[in-house]
Amino acid sequence: MTLARRLAKLERERPAQQPDEPLALDLAPDLEARIAAAMQAGTFPQMLCNADLAAIVDAADVARGKL
Repeated sequence: MTLARRLAKLERERPAQQPDEPLALDLAPDLEARIAAAMQAGTFPQMLCNADLAAIVDAADVARGKL
């Protein structure tokens, strides 16, 4: 299966998310501050370190009930 076909299949199977319902994440206040600073500077997510990005992904998984 080609990469394009596989991505298209994954997109079809991905559950729909409501844009009006943001995912509430339980993040540390210092991480939230770094995220806000990066967003304000227009450098999100590039400005964040790998540990910060991993913490965001883990928090999203917890919020979705995957962990």
